[in-house]
Amino acid sequence: MKRRNLLEVLTTGAAISLAGCSGNVVEFDDATSTEPTSGSETETPAGTTTAETTADAQGATTSETETEAETETETETKTETPSDPDRIARENDGGEVFQTATVTDAPDEIRAGESVSVTGEVTAEISSAGGNIVYGAVGTPGGELFGLTQMSGSGSGTVTVSAELPDDAAGGDLIWTFIPATSDRAARNQFASEADAGRYDPDDLGIELGTVAGTDQETETETPSDPDRIARKNDDGDVFQTATVTDAPDEIRAGETVSVTGAVNAEISSAGGNVVYGAVGTPTGELYGLARMSGSGSGTVTVRADVPADAGGNAVMWTFIPATSDRAARNQFTDEADAGRYEPADLGIELGTVAASEAATETETPSDAGQIARENDDGDVFQTATVTDAPDEVRAGETVSVTGEITAEISSAGGNIVYGAVGTPSGDLYGLAQMSGSGSGTVTVSATIPDDAGGDTVIWTFIPATSDRAARNQFASEADAGRYEPDDLGIELGTVE
Repeated sequence: MKRRNLLEVLTTGAAISLAGCSGNVVEFDDATSTEPTSGSETETPAGTTTAETTADAQGATTSETETEAETETETETKTETPSDPDRIARENDGGEVFQTATVTDAPDEIRAGESVSVTGEVTAEISSAGGNIVYGAVGTPGGELFGLTQMSGSGSGTVTVSAELPDDAAGGDLIWTFIPATSDRAARNQFASEADAGRYDPDDLGIELGTVAGTDQETETETPSDPDRIARKNDDGDVFQTATVTDAPDEIRAGETVSVTGAVNAEISSAGGNVVYGAVGTPTGELYGLARMSGSGSGTVTVRADVPADAGGNAVMWTFIPATSDRAARNQFTDEADAGRYEPADLGIELGTVAASEAATETETPSDAGQIARENDDGDVFQTATVTDAPDEVRAGETVSVTGEITAEISSAGGNIVYGAVGTPSGDLYGLAQMSGSGSGTVTVSATIPDDAGGDTVIWTFIPATSDRAARNQFASEADAGRYEPDDLGIELGTVE
């Protein structure tokens, strides 16, 4: 009898131990379930139920499975860009890389107190990122922002940031990054928050440009008494922005187009968000060219100015205008000219006196078969354009750059935002880029030709539109209407090989 009871107890203990490991329910008869169990015969701790033990075992199994899965995922993503340590990537909430970028041009040495230009190339890795507005930024991993510029176009493209390094920046690290954001302010806020989160380390979202060197002794007197630097002051008499001309032609001739580049510097933090226009004209108020600076606060702006054929003998000057729109900048130019503000000792940098036109300019555009024109509802031409630079050959699977020049033919078109586009007459859009400035200017479109595009005809056109989305929609609708034939709104670039 005692032997039978002992066997029942041993059997009961074994059954309880298996239930704890496997999670299966083990049922006993009433006589067996009342038998005591030795503590050494069961692994279930005191106060722990069979269900709890089962959950712990299952949890451990799940944890091991998750760890294996995480390890596999990390192994796959670590080799996404195996031989490019200087390419950074942004991921969406699902962990999918949607855009990547790398620096394509940067100075070998970065010195405090100087201005540097850094160019980055951004690539949309998924189709939904193709419409992203992108800003390039130069600053420190700790959050000091020295330069911010919006990329022309969206999704993929290049962006050059002009960054002014403070005199006290020596010894600090400098990085470049890209920020998908809907506005200048949003990009600045995102830069600050990501810097606070430590995201701009070289192994994350920052591409290291180097350590800032100290200033040269010779730069200590950089602008001791610079007659070619102009300054704008606020109501309190404090200088908030200054500017100088960095590139201008040696001679300005009537009837010709000139390009003048100026560098603008925000002298106080509150001026960092100012929208700025560069302007070329006469001190008395004739405006020959106006262009909006890419980015805000500090940066460079190039103005293309069409000098009238009857402007011989006029003095020509360059200035910069903080204004919220093209119209506001034009009005301010007129007001300040009326007030005599554009003398060389005030807000005007003199470029020289216009020379008389040469006879050779009489046939400037005698019969331009490669020029396209847009007309308003009254049939008046308001803007024209032509391609000034394009590849000799367009090949499938390659990226091409095409530059077009747009001219506002009437004054009301001077404020038009313009996009350049490369695609097919039937509506395949390969590249889209917004022109810097408005009305007249040049725009370069970077277009990626699909691998299966062989035999397709490729065209360039220009589209006056208020946004990237509006330009894309207009391209599609005009293609549907057959407007992109060579004798209408399309300039043929060739057939894809």
